[in-house]
Amino acid sequence: MSDTPDILKKIIARKREEIAEGLRSVSLTEMAERARTTAPCRGFVQSMRD
Repeated sequence: MSDTPDILKKIIARKREEIAEGLRSVSLTEMAERARTTAPCRGFVQSMRD
């Protein structure tokens, strides 16, 4: 258990890198447009029915 803080720090550092990579590959404007035009969520039950 003494390794937990170091492992969490590594996970957080990697996630920050992934977010930065994502921000470089897709502009905020494009991301907002994708969010605006995407289909609404169906929810869990509806997803299971489909």
